[in-house]
Amino acid sequence: LIDDRRYTEIVHHIIFGKKLHLEPPRTYNEHLSALKLQDKYLEYAQYADKYEARRYVASVIGEQYLNPVYGVYDSYDDIHFETLPDQFAIKCTHGSSYNIIVRDKAALNHRKAKRKIDRWLGENYYYVMREKQYKNIKPRIMIDQFLRQKDGNPLNEVKLYCINGVVRFIVDNHENE
Repeated sequence: LIDDRRYTEIVHHIIFGKKLHLEPPRTYNEHLSALKLQDKYLEYAQYADKYEARRYVASVIGEQYLNPVYGVYDSYDDIHFETLPDQFAIKCTHGSSYNIIVRDKAALNHRKAKRKIDRWLGENYYYVMREKQYKNIKPRIMIDQFLRQKDGNPLNEVKLYCINGVVRFIVDNHENE
């Protein structure tokens, strides 16, 4: 309904309560907003797609650095749950936070999980935050190994934020999921 620039300006104003400055950007968030508007990010789909990013990493440094993937599917009904281990992660490959962590396969509510996955598969994540790298990604489901720390607890998610190739911020998510 509105172009990417106007959408980004409105969202920025809602979140930060002030006008978005793009030329030149003044803050980290303004810098990110300016980058999102560049068409070159359409080419970055292979890095945003969870499965294609894995394939890229495997081709560059080798598969030995990746956790096992049990399968990639086009629909929830295609998944053969009987072949999966007791714990695993279900992820949609085309967005952010489209994850279901399964700690006990026997306790998985398939009806609820299918409804959630079907909703995610029907979404184009590009329209959520207008990040162009997500625009042309084919929605799929990837099931991979449930990762744990040595003490048995789930891994914390750690995000590294880079500016011009240099890590400037590190965020450690202690929520585990």
